[in-house]
Amino acid sequence: EPSLSIYGTSTPETFWPALSSAAVVNGALNRFIVLPYQNDYPDAQRPINEDPPTGLLTDLKASFEVVPEGAGNLANTGPNALPQHITVGWTPEVEEAVFQLAREQSRLLRTRGEGHQLYGRLTENTIKLAMISAISVNPHTPKINMVRFTWAREITEWSVMWLMDAVKDQIADNQTEADLKKVFLIIKKSGTKGIIRSTLTNKTPWLNKQTRERILADLMEGRRIEHVKEETAGRPREIFRSSA
Repeated sequence: EPSLSIYGTSTPETFWPALSSAAVVNGALNRFIVLPYQNDYPDAQRPINEDPPTGLLTDLKASFEVVPEGAGNLANTGPNALPQHITVGWTPEVEEAVFQLAREQSRLLRTRGEGHQLYGRLTENTIKLAMISAISVNPHTPKINMVRFTWAREITEWSVMWLMDAVKDQIADNQTEADLKKVFLIIKKSGTKGIIRSTLTNKTPWLNKQTRERILADLMEGRRIEHVKEETAGRPREIFRSSA
């Protein structure tokens, strides 16, 4: 079926607060392939004034002007014209791989583990991503082969696994849960060294002491963090570490 692909970017500070656990349960989030950027603040690049590569211009021009086999060119149709569908096929190996992936998707959904709904469109998203890749490689006669399918599956599966972890740390349904997850994420990001109490206090100025202590107690009771004391020449140093 024809499908619309949307590419969007956001920041964690605006993306996660806009979501709730309902986005996981009702299937809204599994419609997207979400990929995190690994470098929030990249180095500045010195601009270079040069012509774009000839090969890139040639490929773009060819993609724009292409008329796929058995179909019309949508760019040249009028407002009342009926566009002809373009069928992107796949090899017999891909057909079998799609079937096996669909069976694996069903198995994962039946486990009903935390966030299992995110697997709901694993096969569908893999096919769509592989289709886009196949069209970009050969817009004249696109066909999904195992290289395109494997590439798409690896990206889609990685996205689902990353989302499952991110949902646990980021999505909250109320302010109490949001505060708890923010504190846990600060502790988690401190790594194996952990974070001392004074630093944690300075990084959570929006919390009063009573609320902060309650959150730490809840995290320790849930065995999500560990609390250790190190002897010093003065007062003992309190350190919090993630148990994950």
